[in-house]
Formats: sequence, C-alpha cells, structure tokens
Amino acid sequence: MMQIGLGAEQWAAVLGASAGWGGVVLIVGYSVLVAVVLPTPSELILLVPLLPGAPPEVRWTVIILLGATGKMAGSVLAVAFSRWVPGLMQSPTPGWVRTAAMQRIASLVDRYGPAGLALALCVPGVPDTLPIYGFALLGGSYRAYAAATFIGGAGRYVVVLLGVGGALTII
Repeated sequence: MMQIGLGAEQWAAVLGASAGWGGVVLIVGYSVLVAVVLPTPSELILLVPLLPGAPPEVRWTVIILLGATGKMAGSVLAVAFSRWVPGLMQSPTPGWVRTAAMQRIASLVDRYGPAGLALALCVPGVPDTLPIYGFALLGGSYRAYAAATFIGGAGRYVVVLLGVGGALTII
C-alpha cells in the first residue's frame, strides 16, 4: 500500500533540520507556496523550531519577518499569475463560497483599498489564496499589494501568538 504524506520519522527529521538554515528555507518556502497555491493556513510556520536557544521575542520576530516576507513574495507571484494567465487559475473552493468571498473582497477593496487585504489576511485559520487572488483580480499597484500582504501576514502571526499566549496564560 502506498503511503501519502510524511510519517512520524520523516516529520521528526524535517523539524530537526529546521533549527538552522533549513528552518529559514522551510518558513519562506512554505509562506510563498501558501500565498500562491496551498489552501492551508500560513500560521503553521509558527510551529517551526527556529533558533531554539534564542530569547522568545527574537525567535518570534525572526519567524514573523521571514513568514511575512515569503507571503509577500508569493503574493506578488500570485498577482503576476492572475494577470498574465487569468483563465489558468482554478480554485478548489466551491463556486458559491468563491462568489460570496469575492463579493466580500470587492467590498473590502472598495472601502479600504490595500488595507482591506491586510485586514483580510489577519484572520487566522483562513487560507490566504482566496483573498490574495481576489485582490489580484481586482487590480491595484504591486507595491501597495506587496506591502498589504506583508502587513497582513505579520498581523496574522501576531494575532495567533497573542491568542495562543493569552489562552495559555488563562489555562
């Protein structure tokens, strides 16, 4: 029988190698892929054990900056793809969800511009591809778009860290 995905030993090897440059590559690479094609939440990068001996504030700052930079680069690629080959991009999201999301995204763009994208990307647990491609299809400046995805990505990681930290403090 063919096994799909990584087993416990493979995940342990990946995480063991991610403490140094492997972690940097993992965080940035995953963040780019999340922005372009992966329908998974980007906050999974917070699980990478990068800089295990560093103070927590340094560790989280580095992870947040790497993740936001990767997301920004990936979103610029997504904009380019959506503008150069709009018919090629097909979302696995059901049509009614895409329609509702696009209406919501369009209202955010009309009302807030690039800040709307930053706000949409701050919501934890939601895949990034839908708002990123939605905003890309509606047009706009590459610079404003890149800045919004960087700020939104960093904002999401901070929201998750504050939420998890607050929950652990209460428990």
